[in-house]
Amino acid sequence: TTVADLEVKTREKLEAAKKKTSFEIAELKERLKASRETINCLKSEIRKLEEDDQSKDM
Repeated sequence: TTVADLEVKTREKLEAAKKKTSFEIAELKERLKASRETINCLKSEIRKLEEDDQSKDM
């Protein structure tokens, strides 16, 4: 194996790793976005329940 062959293989591996990492980051960003949306929905529901509870106490 020549140095040039090794360099080509190394570059290919680096490119593959970059693509894989980018894909994983994109996936995690989507999961984070979905989690944030879920959290906001739950906060909203809690707020509604607390408001209902306060109005019943009066």
